Amino acid sequence: MQSFISETLDAILKTTKSFEDVVFILPSQRAKVFLKQTLKDKISVGFLPETLNIEQFIEQVSA
Repeated sequence: MQSFISETLDAILKTTKSFEDVVFILPSQRAKVFLKQTLKDKISVGFLPETLNIEQFIEQVSA
């Protein structure tokens, strides 16, 4: 059984080849850690996309 993050990344990887303009907004810092680990397992070459937790996103938008 795959996790929600793994299933979501599989769907995103089918449609996205480059993460240059991709930003993941997640509910917590802990979710960012799991997302980054799952991404490292699924892609072998390239850069990881930008990941923000909701607090960081709100700070960016309100600045």
